[in-house]
Amino acid sequence: MAMFFLLFSLLMIKVKSSQDPRAALHNGFWFFKCAAALGITIGSFFISEGPFTTVWFYIGMAGAFCFILIQLVLLIDFAHSWNESWVEKMEEGNSRCWYA
Repeated sequence: MAMFFLLFSLLMIKVKSSQDPRAALHNGFWFFKCAAALGITIGSFFISEGPFTTVWFYIGMAGAFCFILIQLVLLIDFAHSWNESWVEKMEEGNSRCWYA
């Protein structure tokens, strides 16, 4: 998936509006995009064992760690802001409903 989205991000460089011919590739062609993602996924199973897979493993682990860390921070921030909103509504009026 990283390779798929990297390819699409490179294709979309300097696309300013949906009138650009490359924007049609981004907004449509779902069959071909799904086929390309499936092809990349299947093709990755045919990469032989060697130094590339070891390096790719460590890059994947670092990326996964960063992803989980960012998601954790976002989840905690969301829960904190949701709690503040509910406490504010509890203090304003119908406290029994928001307290429950």
